[in-house]
Amino acid sequence: MKARKIISISILLAFSLVLAACQTANPPTQPASGTKEPGTVSIVTPLPLASPASPKETVPTPTVISVQLQADPEKLRGLVIQFWHPWSGKAAQTFADLAYEFNTTNLWGIYVEPVAAGGVGGVYDGVNALLTEQEATPHVVAAPIEQLLAWQQDENIVIDLNPYIFSTEYGLTNDQRNDFQPAFWEHDQVDGRQLGIPAQRTTRVLFYNQSWAEELGFDQPPATSAEFQAQACAAAQALLDDDDTQNDGLGGYITNIDPLTTLSWMLAFEADLPDLDFEKYSFRSDETEDMFIFQRSLFDEDCAWNSRLPEPYEYFANRQALFYSGTLQDLTMQAQTSRRLGNPDQWIILPFPGPEGNRKILTYGPSFGILVASPEEQLASWLFIRWLSVPRNQVDLVESTDALPVSQTAIQMLDEYQRRFPQWAASLNWIPDAQTAPRAAEWRIIRRMLEDLTWQLYQPYVIPSDFPKYLKELDEMTAELFE
Repeated sequence: MKARKIISISILLAFSLVLAACQTANPPTQPASGTKEPGTVSIVTPLPLASPASPKETVPTPTVISVQLQADPEKLRGLVIQFWHPWSGKAAQTFADLAYEFNTTNLWGIYVEPVAAGGVGGVYDGVNALLTEQEATPHVVAAPIEQLLAWQQDENIVIDLNPYIFSTEYGLTNDQRNDFQPAFWEHDQVDGRQLGIPAQRTTRVLFYNQSWAEELGFDQPPATSAEFQAQACAAAQALLDDDDTQNDGLGGYITNIDPLTTLSWMLAFEADLPDLDFEKYSFRSDETEDMFIFQRSLFDEDCAWNSRLPEPYEYFANRQALFYSGTLQDLTMQAQTSRRLGNPDQWIILPFPGPEGNRKILTYGPSFGILVASPEEQLASWLFIRWLSVPRNQVDLVESTDALPVSQTAIQMLDEYQRRFPQWAASLNWIPDAQTAPRAAEWRIIRRMLEDLTWQLYQPYVIPSDFPKYLKELDEMTAELFE
């Protein structure tokens, strides 16, 4: 696995050089008093959860095999657990408040230290630095599954949560497990191991100025890619026809090369998406080629354009973009920018439209994982993340990040939030049809390659007939990661 890391980095650097040349839960259970014996837990074979179409379906009671967990509950008192997470600002304060509440109310005397590690990359790089120096790693992390899986494959430091989840004393009931959105819960399962518990999920979406579209003659949001192109081109033409020459070339869709945006468009065009199977997966498909041809045609017809600002909020509020792609976390900033600029337009968010009107969304986000430590530290870590997963605590995170609720109960507790934020509320209808982002550890490298490829396909020296060649090269570079 160490060799794979080196190869991955080398390929990414080589690919970048080529591009450069082309560019100018429940309350805690009271510990049993007086016991000195290690706690008993139950390990089970993971069972399939409810399908998205029937989230309330009951999972059969598993067959229980009792085993000893070498953790003494009496040794939990006074343990200090370090929790690294990627959030900042309001969300980081929410976790600081939650940690304080846990520290002052939990029955075991466990103390949690939350650490804002500087984004998802900060968590990953920080843990890797500690591993390199052979220093102690944090006990609990919030990280996406591809990072948890990379640590497990390369270092064997991420524990399987199944023994804790199915513990008769400390675990989750069937109802509690089934309360999680099935797609989100299953996203953290790899080879029968539960490497994480969903912490936060979000999705890429299209921001759409409904008021401006109606003035352009469109009384409905685009349901297909053809309708999307028609509306984007109409907006671009409207700015060409006005008296302001400074906005010529703007108006339609702001291009976006984020790899998750690219995967979202591929999903809309009904391309098969990779998951754990990158060694066998091919980006070359008619659906993916059609998607890139569609994106390039938007650009060549001046219906899509490259932003000169790092963020799209002012362009959108100033009617210089009818569409842009963003995340649910952009909702608050867009609303604030529109208010600041005095724009009363009504705007909504949409799934990416495909030729046949496919309206699925791609979801992703960090999960709570536990890194290898002493049996007591691991149990204390589990008790903390079980507490974080109580629906009322999930609600706090949703309200501080505009994330998707990870459980059915959290959705029900967010009625007032839905009324206050109708754009966010619309995304809840798409959860049952959600598809999850790749889980493979190699996705951390391949996503950079896909981003660079998407950038190339907007360059004038690349013609659409070359798209299959570029996708073939991406497949070849991906294959080298597994040699």
